Amino acid sequence: MGPWGNDGELDKKGELITGGLLQWTQDGTQIEMDSTRISKEMMLEIARSMKVVEL
Repeated sequence: MGPWGNDGELDKKGELITGGLLQWTQDGTQIEMDSTRISKEMMLEIARSMKVVEL
């Protein structure tokens, strides 16, 4: 997992920056998910739900 933000920093609207960079390899493909809004737990839930699509 890459760097994660939640050190109390606020964005321009005064909202807490909670996101970060999630990186993993799935079936030989490097995948990255980056967000300044989605929590670590939600990003992990999204990553776990991803399925391989056969074309």
